Amino acid sequence: MASRRTLLLLALLMFAAALAIGYIGFIRAPGLRAPPAIAYLVALICVVTAARLFECGSSIAGLAVITGGGGGACRVGFGIAAGICTVLAIFCLWRLLGLRIVRG
Repeated sequence: MASRRTLLLLALLMFAAALAIGYIGFIRAPGLRAPPAIAYLVALICVVTAARLFECGSSIAGLAVITGGGGGACRVGFGIAAGICTVLAIFCLWRLLGLRIVRG
């Protein structure tokens, strides 16, 4: 297992990556070949990963991070991210195939 300092450093790097990716999606960079929602989703995944790395029994200046037994918060976070991914994949496939709703 990595030391607390290493985990904290990795968590900070993941959070910085989330900020950078979210910013790229927000400004709609010309080199971005995906919808901005994809950048937001990747940024969300980076934030959740950073939270999990930070959660490993660490503390900052005596303020302990409370960890929930059983990982319920992680399941909820990844469940929400999985739902967003599913809806986004269906939406992108819908747009890609050019499906139209036929009203009779």
